[in-house]
Amino acid sequence: MIKTRADNPSRRGEKLLTEEKKRTDFDLEKEPNLKGTLISVSLVGLFIVIAWVGAFILFVTR
Repeated sequence: MIKTRADNPSRRGEKLLTEEKKRTDFDLEKEPNLKGTLISVSLVGLFIVIAWVGAFILFVTR
């Protein structure tokens, strides 16, 4: 059986590591900034909680 360069386990591992690193670097560069989303969702949630508390207080006082 003739061994080729592709059969060499160290070469195959090197290639996979390089491809994995490239994929990881690419993924890190493309992540969007979600700070605005967090603030917006928090404000909407706060509004809903305040509305429910207000309705509950109105219900209890009547």
